[in-house]
Amino acid sequence: MPAEFRRFHSVEFYLGYCITRKKLLCLDAGHVHPTESISDKISSVLLYLPEILLAKRSSPAPASPRRRSG
Repeated sequence: MPAEFRRFHSVEFYLGYCITRKKLLCLDAGHVHPTESISDKISSVLLYLPEILLAKRSSPAPASPRRRSG
């Protein structure tokens, strides 16, 4: 179950769902609020679930500047 932090529900909602239904929780480290730390979420989740899935989405590479011919 993906738990991106900028979704309609909070990570706490997804955590509760996964605990009660024995599902694997996926924390997306690429969507952590700037004032939050993914390490705090990992340590908290592991108190209630035996394992988690950690995803890290990388941002697309910036476009390289175009050279002018001539």
